[in-house]
Amino acid sequence: MLNNLGIFTLQDLITYFPRTYEDRSKPKNILDVVDGEEVLIEAVCVTKMSVARIRKNMAICKLAVRDETAACQITWFNQAYLKDKFVVR
Repeated sequence: MLNNLGIFTLQDLITYFPRTYEDRSKPKNILDVVDGEEVLIEAVCVTKMSVARIRKNMAICKLAVRDETAACQITWFNQAYLKDKFVVR
């Protein structure tokens, strides 16, 4: 698999940099987020997470959050283990 990326030696591995990365150093306000954009937000949970099982192996988790500017609903697919990770404030 590494050869497919052009990595053949240890030197190649050390100097290999990914083409893209996610910048998680600057959070955005919910009001400034564009639909479909991948961003980091700092928000407070408004409701408990709801988990809906639509099939045996498929779970949809939804959580309502808000910040100083707006509110939104976040959806995760097949990550029901997150249910107890958020605290409502």
